[in-house]
Amino acid sequence: MRCHPERSEGSVFVCLSAAGLKSRSFAALRMTTFRNEREWAIAPAPLHPFFYLLYLLNLLRLSWSLHGGTVTTTPPLAMPLGATLHTGDMSMADIVRYAQRAEALGMEGMWLLEESGKEAFATLGVLAGATSRIRLGTSIVSYFTRTPTLLAMAARTVDELSAGRFTLGMGAGGRGFIERGHGISGERSLRRAEEAVAITRGLLTSKRFSYEGEIFQVKEFRLREGPAAHRIPIILSALNPKMMALA
Repeated sequence: MRCHPERSEGSVFVCLSAAGLKSRSFAALRMTTFRNEREWAIAPAPLHPFFYLLYLLNLLRLSWSLHGGTVTTTPPLAMPLGATLHTGDMSMADIVRYAQRAEALGMEGMWLLEESGKEAFATLGVLAGATSRIRLGTSIVSYFTRTPTLLAMAARTVDELSAGRFTLGMGAGGRGFIERGHGISGERSLRRAEEAVAITRGLLTSKRFSYEGEIFQVKEFRLREGPAAHRIPIILSALNPKMMALA
């Protein structure tokens, strides 16, 4: 599906996915639209050849730097770029090295896929202590495999560890990942997404929160640490018109 920047109240940026430069998986580009309230929607989008050229140049730059080359200056990027890693293919030391190099190159964010790799929030906690500027996020974790309350707790924790640099990206996840890996049904994804975002956001912003949904019921619950000091961005992945409309 094509993203529609004309429907966005904010900006458009390209996320550079440098998925396992040392592995056989090839990197991909995605265009992302987000709105002023910082609830973002992600969807694959065809890109102008310029973006692919920009992507290849930065991919070569990152690869050269990681394999012994030096980058003496970091020119301002024409648009925010971020790196996405399949963590299961890499050691923790390599993941830290990639995040630090991406930060040094002026990239906007480091986004971790989870699937069957390393647990995303624990890994981001490590990266939070190893970086100082780059944004850290999940791209994505599944709202089928964690309750909204657990997502809020994890988001609150990593955001504190990173001094406010965390973005929570959530989505359904692949059917094979959900059904074969976790042994659970992936039914009612749209409804679950709506409730997961509402509850997660409510717990992150309220002293006490209740929600009466079709799937989840939360009764006067609170995070012991209290609401987050600022509004933590939430990204909802979307591949169909109804999910895009929700996002």
